[in-house]
Amino acid sequence: MFISLYILFFFIVMEEIRNINLADMLEGKKCINFFLEDLKTWFGQFDSKVCRSNFYQLLVLEEGKADITLDFVDGSLEAPAAAVIFPQQLSRVELSDDAVGRLVAFDDMVFCSDILATELKVYNIGIHHKLNKVSFCGSEDEFSAVVNILDNIADVYFSDINMVRKMQIKFMIKVVIFKLLDKAPSIEVSSVSDRDISYYADFRKMVDENFMTERKLGFYCDRLGISSKKLTSLCSQYGDISPLGIIHERLELEIKKCFITESLTLKEMAFKFGFSSQSALNKFIDTKFGMTPTSFKEYLMHVAAGKY
Repeated sequence: MFISLYILFFFIVMEEIRNINLADMLEGKKCINFFLEDLKTWFGQFDSKVCRSNFYQLLVLEEGKADITLDFVDGSLEAPAAAVIFPQQLSRVELSDDAVGRLVAFDDMVFCSDILATELKVYNIGIHHKLNKVSFCGSEDEFSAVVNILDNIADVYFSDINMVRKMQIKFMIKVVIFKLLDKAPSIEVSSVSDRDISYYADFRKMVDENFMTERKLGFYCDRLGISSKKLTSLCSQYGDISPLGIIHERLELEIKKCFITESLTLKEMAFKFGFSSQSALNKFIDTKFGMTPTSFKEYLMHVAAGKY
């Protein structure tokens, strides 16, 4: 009986999680990999449900307030402000009655991933935290510049679109992203520490790519060509966290997401996340979250359904 109720609750929660595909949203529209929408019109259709998309959502809040939950972290935006919801982030957005703003949705081809991975590598560190919430309070002139660009995007978007105008929109979206990055807090780097910050940025990138199967520091140190002592020092200096803490944070988030978005058994989860056994996964969850896997899954499902 318990198992049946549990499976039923899982599927109720899954119905609460709306998966949004860019290709579906673009059906019948003029642009192939981005679109514009009024903020209230866009989020009103989801009725405060948890959503997950395969594209970027740029929110620009000109008036009012927005309560936003991103990957289990609650936060709020008060105008003037902006935020970027990244692909695959679990999100819930509730707008105040007086909220006014616009949303720009786009795929990775429009986002400046290549530039952030090379010339602006430093700004790519913790980029989700930087762009998930950007306040322009006290910087109204800078915010006006962002709004003006959105006006320009809208003028082109609602005109007769051709390839040149599509390219104009893509470049203007990139300019807005760069303005948000310039406004968001970043690590100050002197020429003396360029190499060090590069090591740290490379480590964070390697963790994102390998955390599922590689969680020993030796793997990362060998790839970077530095000692574990050096890596620990860099993580403490630039992130105020240990290298293992960075790896575990990344793993913890994916385990949370897996519990409420996939119907895997614990044995299957252990295999997916590179644990030697189900008991090793159980021990990790108990150590990190202070709950048994069953209790933790129930808790996350309640969170996703807005019960807690």
